Amino acid sequence: MLFLLGLSGSTVFSQNLLRNEPGKASGRSIYWLMRNTGCLTTCFTGKCDQGNACSDYKQQRKVFYDVGISKSFYIKTGKLYLKEEFKKYLIGNNSDAVHFRLLDDPNDRLVVTLIPRLPSLGKVSPSDTITAMTEFSCKPISRKSLESIGDILIDELPIGFSEDFEVKLDLALYCSKMLCTIWGYNDVHHSIKKYVNSTSYPLLPMLIDSISAPLPGKFEVKKTIKLKIPMGTERSRFTKSEIAQIIAAQNEPPFRISKVKVNVFPTITNDTNMSNAHALMLANSFIDGVLQQPSGLKAQSEVIVENGWEHFKEKVILTNWYRLADSVPEAVRKELREKKDLSAAMSKFLTNLTVANVELEISFDNADNNEAVYWSYKFKNALESKNLEAALTAQIALMKMANENRADPKELTNFKLPLTFDYIPLKNNQAAYITNPQEQIRAFEEIYDLDQNNAFSKYNLLASRLNYFRSLPHLQQVEEMRKYIEQQERISKGSIPQVLYDILEIRYYPLKTDGRLVKRWEKFSEVIYLSDPVPASEVIKLADDYVTIGRYDIATQILFSKYEALLPEDSATNMHFVWRLLYYGRYSGYDFSENMYTDMLGKIYKFNPSLLIKMHEERELSYKLLQNKANQKRYLEHYGVKGLK
Repeated sequence: MLFLLGLSGSTVFSQNLLRNEPGKASGRSIYWLMRNTGCLTTCFTGKCDQGNACSDYKQQRKVFYDVGISKSFYIKTGKLYLKEEFKKYLIGNNSDAVHFRLLDDPNDRLVVTLIPRLPSLGKVSPSDTITAMTEFSCKPISRKSLESIGDILIDELPIGFSEDFEVKLDLALYCSKMLCTIWGYNDVHHSIKKYVNSTSYPLLPMLIDSISAPLPGKFEVKKTIKLKIPMGTERSRFTKSEIAQIIAAQNEPPFRISKVKVNVFPTITNDTNMSNAHALMLANSFIDGVLQQPSGLKAQSEVIVENGWEHFKEKVILTNWYRLADSVPEAVRKELREKKDLSAAMSKFLTNLTVANVELEISFDNADNNEAVYWSYKFKNALESKNLEAALTAQIALMKMANENRADPKELTNFKLPLTFDYIPLKNNQAAYITNPQEQIRAFEEIYDLDQNNAFSKYNLLASRLNYFRSLPHLQQVEEMRKYIEQQERISKGSIPQVLYDILEIRYYPLKTDGRLVKRWEKFSEVIYLSDPVPASEVIKLADDYVTIGRYDIATQILFSKYEALLPEDSATNMHFVWRLLYYGRYSGYDFSENMYTDMLGKIYKFNPSLLIKMHEERELSYKLLQNKANQKRYLEHYGVKGLK
């Protein structure tokens, strides 16, 4: 009866070991059958397994990490042996703080499974095929065997079994209907710890003030300047220096004159021909002066003598002779000829009445460097006239060019600005482009002293300090950051862009929670609010912080939650994530899918193919992952092996 019960009640773990597969050592079936029968017998006494026999083996895993489990087993003359010095980690004294008994009951058994590795890549040729990996489960080891002296023989291996292998350890507790895995082949990821190097925080951007002034218009390649120039009858000609002063007074950056057009309006006199001739002479004198200027050497010119009547009416209506505006030109000229007293009284008025409308068609050089000169000129003149709005507009144009690498940032820092409250927006923008970190901090300190409630001042001063010591050794960086916790707390939500506020929050969270015991019992759901809104590159330090208190699980989840957001071209951040996920993930027992592992290996291959090969050869990554055909191809094609199917 008991025998029949034993046959019908084969356990979960025995299903794998009872399979009659090629290459399996014989003799296991009878053992597992008798063990199962014994367990069923024990059930009659009320000691049946309740399905929760497996203990928490995290402590033992950590020990195995440091010991190097793969070095504790070796093959000699086709047989697998366990080294003497490793046995204490399986049956150690309970009083030992480092070790605890895995095999506590005399009937407990340790099951060793071997996974053969691929052949050495140096021996692979294009004609070779990849042999399918066959797991080999050795005979279960009893506690009595482990208590013997010296290295112990575990099992005889199939002929031709690879001496390059990975190990998986399972514990079969007496009367348990499951195998308790205490060490899996992926645990070799612990060796990746050496790649988990510290990383610098990303540079924080500076905030600039582009709100206080209208945005600059498009750079003008061509422009028309319109002038109204008096040409009184007392003037006989324009000198070259007078023309130069008129051009300089336009307050424009250096330009070339392509065309000068003069519409001259002669005054109304008793002699029309003489008035027109004088006006034409002055117009030509003006054009000659323009053509002699460096900016007008190749300019085209045009002079048009207009009817000056409308201009005469516009001016005379404002005088005591306003009645003349209701007359006609011929009547006014006749009256001036016949009434000598009227002609004498209006002499000065008529002398200054001749005017010309001048149009200068000019062009600016549209090369990038000259556009920078254009806006620098605008900036300088706006500062001299204390037109802060125009100055800010020109400064914004220069900043845009600097951001697009079309202007030297020095164009923004060359101007000396007054240290007054009104100039804070201009000084803040200027300080944002100072390249020397210490000088930039001093500039922001000056601005902060002027207005400690200015949101940009508070943020930019803190950001410039964080950028300055972001690459210091970790402990020094922590101490420097600690000095400015109060300053970070003074930056209120909503006063700066939300993403920058969130970045400061996640950076200072480790310092604000430093030493809090509650942090050791936090759940990821209580931390996710920190990592959700920030760029992926900002969460690395937070993950590392949780590792320092042993929370590998939260560290892994933080990284995993941002993995999909990684920028494909950001090689440094991608590799920081991959190393940590492989190490933190295995340490915490996080169960990644094969696709996830494949993707992480793909990133290593993409950014450093040779390193992927090296890691496999030095057993830093499990060969089990190479059962994936895509990984096999990546792995072997590095050596020129083609034609894999």
